[in-house]
Formats: sequence, C-alpha cells, structure tokens
Amino acid sequence: MADTAFTAEQAPHGAELTCLTPTSFKRDGRYAIFPESRLIVQSLLQRWNAFCPEIPLEEEDLASKLADHAPIVRYDLHTASFSLERQRITGFRGRFALHFGGTDSMRRILALLASFAPFAGIGIKTALGMGAVTSALQYRTSSIGE
Repeated sequence: MADTAFTAEQAPHGAELTCLTPTSFKRDGRYAIFPESRLIVQSLLQRWNAFCPEIPLEEEDLASKLADHAPIVRYDLHTASFSLERQRITGFRGRFALHFGGTDSMRRILALLASFAPFAGIGIKTALGMGAVTSALQYRTSSIGE
C-alpha cells in the first residue's frame, strides 16, 4: 500500500468513504455522531503506525496538518445505532467525500490512509464490528488541451 501511494504517477485529489456499519468517535468523553476530518485522520494514523512500524507516519501534530487539507466536501449520512453489552451507541452510516489539498506528499499520505481504511476501520470499537468502511480514491481528469 505504501509503495503504491508514494510511487504512483499522480497523487489523488480525494476519496469517498462508505461506512458499512455504524461509525462513531469518542471526543471529550462523548460520542461524535458526525465524521470530522481530524478524527478520521487521527484514527487512521494511529492504526497505521501500530500496523506498520517500519514505515511510521510521525510528525508533530501530523493529524491536524493533514486534516486541515482534507475537508469533508460531500456527505449522504444517517444516524445508526450499534448495540453493545446492553448499551446502544449512536453513530452514522452512509457516504462522505474528502478533498485532498496541500502538498503532493500530503495527498499521498492521505491516499495511503484512505486505502488502509477498509482494512483497519475508523473510529471506535472496530474490533467489535463498528467503523467498517470501503474507500475509493478520486483523481482529477485532465481537460482537453492539457
């Protein structure tokens, strides 16, 4: 995945993620029932660094820097509940799109994380079935005359 992301001819300019199971994040002790770029990127960075310590993605405040260049630009979401040990966790399901801006290397890191998302999941309780996603990278198509 890393080889593909970092050696591809061009870096993608976005990704569409589809949440197949209820997805949520925990922030300040509460469940966040709407996706936020920073929470998505932070979740994926932590999972990537645990999964692949030979290719760490570490830099001070990297999640914030990447999230600043990966806004959510489109969404089609609805709330969804996940039952766990007599507790219902409210999250979201559906699709959302991220636009990748910033430098070429930032877009490549974001592409790596988006490609990794279906394997790692996003948000909380992924080992129990929450946060399952699919992702599709989006590339700009060249206009006539380019």
